[in-house]
Amino acid sequence: MGSIVSMIQGSSETGPDIVLDFENAQPIPEEDQLYRYVVELLNRSNAILQSLRQYSGCGELIRKAIQSPTPEAEEEAWVALCPSAMKLKKYYEFSQRIEDIFPRMLYVLCKGDITENLGKYQATTRKLADLLNFVLQFDDLKMTNPSIQNDFSYYRRLLSRVKNNYKINKQTIPVNDELANRMSLFYAYSTPMFKAVTDSTLTFVGPDSKSGISAAQVSECLSLMTNICYNAVSKYRVQSQPMISFCLRVMVGCIILFDHIDTEGAFSRGSKINIRGCIRLIQGSAGVDADSLLNTLRYTSKHLNDDTTPKSIKNLLN
Repeated sequence: MGSIVSMIQGSSETGPDIVLDFENAQPIPEEDQLYRYVVELLNRSNAILQSLRQYSGCGELIRKAIQSPTPEAEEEAWVALCPSAMKLKKYYEFSQRIEDIFPRMLYVLCKGDITENLGKYQATTRKLADLLNFVLQFDDLKMTNPSIQNDFSYYRRLLSRVKNNYKINKQTIPVNDELANRMSLFYAYSTPMFKAVTDSTLTFVGPDSKSGISAAQVSECLSLMTNICYNAVSKYRVQSQPMISFCLRVMVGCIILFDHIDTEGAFSRGSKINIRGCIRLIQGSAGVDADSLLNTLRYTSKHLNDDTTPKSIKNLLN
């Protein structure tokens, strides 16, 4: 298949059947600069996920400092919390880079004929999928690790005391008040990376945006990408377990983002997304973490519980 995207018009329930070369997509000159920037960004993503998987937290020392709030106990907790705060700072800064690059990728794919763009700029399409894949993995790990929010909450609690302690070198404070406030808002969400992507996309298509791209164009792009991933799995175009899991995760990411961008959402009767088929595909795919993907649909969507959502769809996710 190489760098060519095959489009079988009219063969899908939701539009053209676009066959994307997920594993070998190469950039053309027009997308090369953006592509290389995203590659450089994503080169750090595996290290961030691994760091998050290994994040153990400082719960024991925090409990000790709360139960016996002596200067010694609080200093011990502070010393342990500083490296953790640095990690959380790196995750937050990474989210800001994603916020910056995600709309730029959408612009490439959504300006003009979107179906043609997904064929012409398939390397950008793949990297957009890679970003969504990372975002969902990050948020899944964050949701299952309460130490992250507990650590940062207690870090902020100690911060004011540390600033007033003349014995502490203020240059060793890893996260200052202003940044701590922004990070606190970020980590308050159960899915902070996805919230960052959603907010940046809504700003990109908002009334004050000068992008010239509408919410309808982004919705169309996301629905087509959903269909690409759906067909890649349902029609056995990807065969390896890692690629099946990748496509299903990206499919869910596109559905949820579509649900936040599109006025009617992903679950209404008139949706461009074959939501019933997508749910059943997840449920019937062996070797994937179906519960995690279905929970993402249940708890991260915007319109699932609307009155316009058919009961049959709601029942599928019960």
